[in-house]
Amino acid sequence: MARPEKHTVEYFPFIVKDGKTLFVLESQWGAAGTGVFTNVMRFLCSTPDHHYCIEDPGDRLFFFSRIHIDEETGMKMLEAMSKTGKIDSGFFRRKLIIYSQDLVDSLAEAYRKRLNPIIAKESIINIYGLTAEGTYKSAEETNEPPEKGGNKPQTKLNQTKLKKKEPQSDEEWLKALEENPVYRGLEVRTLYGKMLVWCENNGKKPTRRRFVNWLNREEKPMNVAGGNGNGNGHQRGARGPWIQQREADPIPEYKGDPTPDVSEQEREAALQRIRALTEGIGKNPIH
Repeated sequence: MARPEKHTVEYFPFIVKDGKTLFVLESQWGAAGTGVFTNVMRFLCSTPDHHYCIEDPGDRLFFFSRIHIDEETGMKMLEAMSKTGKIDSGFFRRKLIIYSQDLVDSLAEAYRKRLNPIIAKESIINIYGLTAEGTYKSAEETNEPPEKGGNKPQTKLNQTKLKKKEPQSDEEWLKALEENPVYRGLEVRTLYGKMLVWCENNGKKPTRRRFVNWLNREEKPMNVAGGNGNGNGHQRGARGPWIQQREADPIPEYKGDPTPDVSEQEREAALQRIRALTEGIGKNPIH
């Protein structure tokens, strides 16, 4: 049986030297800033695939309860963390997704010996149906020229409005999941159908996030990489050249059991010894 995949960790590296984010949080909120910073990192480590979306009010309430801070203050701290780059500013502005590339990079060693890779930023884009272009650049990061003509100069924010692409359809989203190397070997569409049936029978909403979590819990077949799980690269049932050669060898003709090289006199003497040894058996029972 394949070893179950794991998408969480029990620890994360905590650098002693103050970084920019921790310095800002402690300067504005004191020890509470240190506590929230640590609790956010702990929460992401124990959350499958190390990210969490607080767009839903219920999820947001749960998150701030877990990190022990009220929502108003917590949102201000998260805004500060997004400005310093500790959490992805594009994800946070677009969908209130809390994701730290620094944290994910620091956890690479924990995933080195695992069968499943650590989640990539592109996977999160697919999960939430975002677009790689025109989503993560802020107005300050772009450098578009001002509009030509006799119009009044506009602010930099208005000059750099980002073009919004249409969200992915279900078909495009499923195709992107099938092409994602993380889910290679899984029957994505079949599992999607199972998830829909399960949600219908259990009164649950079949969201994209629920399905991605469903995929992450699936065990991949042992022969995903073209092998049988033992690392030799041969699929189970494959007929190699050596098997074909053995099948081609002629079957030797059966000539009966071989005759033992024993004379009739030796055979008779052996039988007499056996009779002598077994002659008294059963005559004197043991009480």
